[in-house]
Amino acid sequence: MMELIQKIGFKVCFLMACLFFIFWGTTHLQAEGTKQLMPASSSYGYVQFNDVGRPFALTTNTDSLYRLYFRINSTTEKVYFGFKRLSSSTATSGTFRIKNPAGSIVYTQTTIPTSGTGYISTYAQAVAGPKIGGTPSTGYTPFTFTPAVTGDFYIEFASNSNGNFRFELFDITVTNASNTPIDGRLWAYAWDLSTAGGTNPFNGSFYVYTQEGYVSKVGMNGLQPYGFVVSCNNSGPRNTGDLVVDRQSISGNSTRPQFKVFLNDPDNSIYPSAVAPSLTSPIAIASNAISYGQAVVFSAGVSAAGTIQIILSMNGVSGYQAGSTDVIIAANVVAGNNTFNWNGLNGLGNYPVVGTQIEISTGFSSGITHLPIYDPETNSSGFIVDRIRPGSGSAPIRWDDNVLGGTVNVSGGSGNGHTWATNFGDAKTMNTWWNGYEVENMDQFSMQVSEVTPLSVSLIDFSGFINSTGNPFLVWTTATEKDNAFFIIERMDDTEQGFKYLGKTDAHHAQGLNKYAFEDLNALKGDAYYRLIAVDFSGRHEKAGKVLHLKIERAAKDFEIYPSICTDGILKLRFFRQEMNSVHISIRNTMGHEVFSADVFPEVGNEDTTLYLPPLPEGIYFAVSDQPENVQVRKFIIR
Repeated sequence: MMELIQKIGFKVCFLMACLFFIFWGTTHLQAEGTKQLMPASSSYGYVQFNDVGRPFALTTNTDSLYRLYFRINSTTEKVYFGFKRLSSSTATSGTFRIKNPAGSIVYTQTTIPTSGTGYISTYAQAVAGPKIGGTPSTGYTPFTFTPAVTGDFYIEFASNSNGNFRFELFDITVTNASNTPIDGRLWAYAWDLSTAGGTNPFNGSFYVYTQEGYVSKVGMNGLQPYGFVVSCNNSGPRNTGDLVVDRQSISGNSTRPQFKVFLNDPDNSIYPSAVAPSLTSPIAIASNAISYGQAVVFSAGVSAAGTIQIILSMNGVSGYQAGSTDVIIAANVVAGNNTFNWNGLNGLGNYPVVGTQIEISTGFSSGITHLPIYDPETNSSGFIVDRIRPGSGSAPIRWDDNVLGGTVNVSGGSGNGHTWATNFGDAKTMNTWWNGYEVENMDQFSMQVSEVTPLSVSLIDFSGFINSTGNPFLVWTTATEKDNAFFIIERMDDTEQGFKYLGKTDAHHAQGLNKYAFEDLNALKGDAYYRLIAVDFSGRHEKAGKVLHLKIERAAKDFEIYPSICTDGILKLRFFRQEMNSVHISIRNTMGHEVFSADVFPEVGNEDTTLYLPPLPEGIYFAVSDQPENVQVRKFIIR
């Protein structure tokens, strides 16, 4: 009996030991780099620097958007790292150094090793991670760095002969005080990668962290790009303010890095999750009708910022079909009630005839993530995107390659998404997007185009003059205003651009004559044409009276900026002087020190000029327009 107990005890101890080593080996095998970029030893996915002039992670780079970062959250943490050069690299040797968040060198320039400490000799070592205190035994012997401060450190590289350098094996691992690896600390705005061959597939994956705090995982799933850059933003290849245009794939290189891109789920203790928003009031049409030849005002209420997309299907086929009479309306919305307009024209530029049945489907989303990749020759399998937090599951994938002669899917679909034929992506920016949160087909309904009923507004007079401050001053008088809600004032400065919204004045509703006045505070020098639009309580509108022409001798001001509180590093500038061909804008802090400057080429009038700011500390700043004999200053806040 005793012998049996001893045998059972031995087996239990042996089993427990095996489980311990299995558990330890599994949990300790953590690394950030090759492990995520190359899921198998036969995979292709190499971090690279100094490729065809791109600045990523170079010692000569000064752009914060093209650095390779690792995050330190406590001075008790340590960094372990190692490399191996890919033999097909143009460069035969290279060096690296580390800088702290302030930009000071804290790890001196060191040669990238070919053996010994810091050298990863096999794929198995790269996946096992750094050997710390002899564990794991299958790991590599790493370089070690102990940071003295917290924040985002970055590593920089240089190569001999200024040639391209690719890492066959690559790992940067951050650990806590107990030397336990912490995933989700290595990140970049724009990862520079190679598959070392135009037909070699890339099967790595990335985790994208939006500014709101949405995390999604994108699997490249066999993309064949050769050399490529992975970056994400909130609008697509362009950022003009027209959501439908900005998200289209285009010819040429336009990727616009904006979001942090990780190799693992970003560390939750540093990068918290967003709070998913909700729709507080459903999509509605202000007039409860769609009338022939009339614009339509939609409204919706939401609990937080996001994007509303409305599909107006008019061709008899449910959903949106590119190149047909169907129309897409997309607009960014803020917390609270929002309104957005449809000009009443179908996708072919005509008013739908009376009796046309319009199917209206809407979607509300937030945490939008665009993946614009330049020169990805072939994508035969499509991307795989999953929501990680707050939420889970497959994210519907969308794209619009219409201007390139490709396919379109703006409704989204589960599973793999966005494929293109061999070499179709050559020398193009192919854009794909998805949402961190979305609700599709909310309150889907249909409406029929009806006859328009004229408004009852009798305009007696509409005139104007230049007042003592040099601004146009408009006055008009009405005799009757049945159900009139307000007047919209429009101005045209350029006949090619047409009339644009200037402002509005609420109706008076007094008995007898009603007198109105409006001062144009943003007038441009030169000819200006004004007209009135009467809008009733149902949202219907019509032109009221003649077009008024005034000659303006000078612009009221040079420029304005918005938003006054900047949270995403993007300023919009609006200029008001026709003769301003180029403008030097200086951004200064409260000490008067210049922290950034740029020469911009204004779009005068109602067109906005975009200024992208570098990462700056929160606080008050001033935008200074340095024009000869006319320096103007505008205040704004960065948060």
